[in-house]
Amino acid sequence: MKVNKVSRHLPWVLAAVQLAGCGFHLRGSETSDGVGQKLYIESPRSTQVGSLIPEAIAQTGALVVRKPAEAKGVIRILKETDERRTMSLNLGGRGNLFDLYTRVRYEVTSPTGEIIIPPQDVEVMREYFNNQLQPIGQGEEELLLRSEMEREVAESLIRRVLIELSRNSGDKS
Repeated sequence: MKVNKVSRHLPWVLAAVQLAGCGFHLRGSETSDGVGQKLYIESPRSTQVGSLIPEAIAQTGALVVRKPAEAKGVIRILKETDERRTMSLNLGGRGNLFDLYTRVRYEVTSPTGEIIIPPQDVEVMREYFNNQLQPIGQGEEELLLRSEMEREVAESLIRRVLIELSRNSGDKS
């Protein structure tokens, strides 16, 4: 009877061991990237992406500090742009397919003003099909896409900053 219980649970145990051994991790589950890093955000609430940056920092294990002097890096959002380009039209002249862009220009400096990351852009693009036969959800779908894009830009920006800060601290050691 014990052999029967073991053989019944063996496939589940083997599957768990294989999954753990392959290196697979759910996105956002790794929190050690920024442990020990302290960042200051200049005017984070002035833009949509800027308002998401503190949450993106917290997901990495890094800390947002209140004073620039306490930080290893000062993140400045220089510009945020949202674009919507029409890629195709239907027979009635209405847009069917759009490209949505969210772009953020940022820089990172040390508390003393030395440039760690010169001004650069992070951009995310999505295609959006505007189905003319289902007009009720069109606006909501685009807003949902924009929200996802802004979150992705914030997470990508923080990953870039943390990688560069870890490179800089590795050079000084």
